[in-house]
Amino acid sequence: MKIQSIYLSHLIDELQQQGQYSFTKNQLLEKLSSVSSHALARRLKRLAEKKRITPLGSGFYVIVPIEYQSSGAPPANWFVDAFMKHMKQPYYVSLLTAASLYGAAHQQAQEFQIMVTKPARSITVGRSQIHFYVRKHLISMITRPVKVFTGQMQVGIPEVVAFDMVKYPAASGYWNNILTVLEELHEQLSVEVLVDIAKRNNSIKLSQRLGYLLEKANAKTALIDALQKWVSSQHPRYTFLDTLAEKLTEKKSNAWKLYVNVEIESDL
Repeated sequence: MKIQSIYLSHLIDELQQQGQYSFTKNQLLEKLSSVSSHALARRLKRLAEKKRITPLGSGFYVIVPIEYQSSGAPPANWFVDAFMKHMKQPYYVSLLTAASLYGAAHQQAQEFQIMVTKPARSITVGRSQIHFYVRKHLISMITRPVKVFTGQMQVGIPEVVAFDMVKYPAASGYWNNILTVLEELHEQLSVEVLVDIAKRNNSIKLSQRLGYLLEKANAKTALIDALQKWVSSQHPRYTFLDTLAEKLTEKKSNAWKLYVNVEIESDL
């Protein structure tokens, strides 16, 4: 009915005025008890066509303020926490998206990057791309809440972000960019926390690669020595810096038991 459509628009306006920029279909059904699920879906579709809202899937919608209607959606950090809670998925923001929050992203991420526990399809929201990357030991990683316009979102601490970039080099702009980011990020890394995260990763190869990169980034000696001491205690075998590149063994780092099979140069 037309009256109910007007009330639905008013209801969404009220949510926005309260600083809430997302909602679920079920939340609206509770408020619009006289409207069927099918009828509500039709009305929500019409509002989406008018660019007042945009659907993310699974009955979750983002409210689009007038100043963001040309781009199709507000920034992803406005609604990502609410969406992940709706999906009942543990998560944290990482890679270049998180690095930029720490002032260490020389190359801005072209996507909003989130770590999750299981594979998930990328989502296009307006002009934004949200990409998900699997982190097997996500629950044991250390995160911190970061304030955003609508509340807060969970972000990996700098030490976690450093390991994540090494785990996902393509998503982090490849090795030159990772080195550049580490040159800006390493001063924020704690010796004790870095070694702690290395242990939680349960992957000695990640520590070998990160250690080599931190050395090239001229990180503080205490940081390199502590990580190297732990790596050595695990008696690692030689591994390749880049697993997808040609398996060249001429250049190697004895300290990190690493074949340096790609050339790396900072962009700074």
